[in-house]
Amino acid sequence: MSTGTTRSASELLTTQQFELARFDDYSRQGQLLAIAVHGLFAVFGLLMGAPQLTLLQLVSIAVYAVSFAIARRRMLWLQTSLVYLDLLVHSTLAGWIVGVEAGFQYYSWILLPLVFTNVHRTLRSKVITAALLSVVFVVIDLWLRHAQPLVAIEPAALAALRYFNIGCYLLALGMASYAHGKTARELQERLRSAAGTDSLTALMNRRRMSERLVEEVARARRKGDALSLMLLDIDRFKTINDEHGHAQGDRVIAHVADVLRTGVRQVDMVSRWGGEEFLILLPDTDVQAAAELAERIRRQVTLKVHRVEGVESRVTITAGIATLRPRESIEATIHRADVALYEGKRAGRDRVVVSEGDLDVELRVAAQG
Repeated sequence: MSTGTTRSASELLTTQQFELARFDDYSRQGQLLAIAVHGLFAVFGLLMGAPQLTLLQLVSIAVYAVSFAIARRRMLWLQTSLVYLDLLVHSTLAGWIVGVEAGFQYYSWILLPLVFTNVHRTLRSKVITAALLSVVFVVIDLWLRHAQPLVAIEPAALAALRYFNIGCYLLALGMASYAHGKTARELQERLRSAAGTDSLTALMNRRRMSERLVEEVARARRKGDALSLMLLDIDRFKTINDEHGHAQGDRVIAHVADVLRTGVRQVDMVSRWGGEEFLILLPDTDVQAAAELAERIRRQVTLKVHRVEGVESRVTITAGIATLRPRESIEATIHRADVALYEGKRAGRDRVVVSEGDLDVELRVAAQG
């Protein structure tokens, strides 16, 4: 059986890698939008009789095409430099061609949020770059206000162009803010999930399961529903480690976790409780149904986890079942399941045992074959 579905920590993207990937994705989307806008301006230049403006737009489109090609080669620093340089130079030249009143200089201001949301740079370099850019913006604005436009455009068309540029600038700022906010929320969710996930099995860890236990106990008592749990332990796990090494032991744990994950209902919650021990929380489930599910899982483990990474290992589990009683703490319920589990260990392992008194007639589901 493959361990691919366990999604161990080494296979998951780290938080930093995720942030970098998100930044690069949004950068590519922004470049596609920029190409579309430059295409519109190229048409505008032709209609207004400003071939210089049209040529400038075509050059920028070519720059973004090159940046896409560079991105595929993972030369991110060069790609970023090209985009930043195009924004600064393009906005300045466009302002010179048709005049400062057209508002092309606003596009260069997009560099400030781009600099601060760039996860490839350190905070110190961001601050220095932003300060230098601010000085450059002021100098460019002063120069454009004294420069003679190369192309004379009718005042009405110039005003329309100005407001169009302001709209595009605000749209770009909005998109950058949205992308940054969405990435931050996704990162928070990933961090919260990682804090409650076992790295080897990708199941809930003990901390997260403890939180869910409190929530589910409150819900069960509020609604009057049954709530059962099972503690499962891999039999003779120390022998597996001693004979085949701890790496093989980890693979066995991961394989058993896969069986547990696929063997329960969607509403059930599975966690790695510690070492080779697992806890499964079963909402709205009485002890009889819990015992039957545990027996199915026990059989599945025996059938499926017998050859791990080319090593023959007959793996079995023992399970203890307990159902929450009125006015009983969840800690007491877990203790009763633990007692049942170790009763099963003493009785020969590879079996399901229900906590004493949870059935009118004591249930023992012994191993079958």
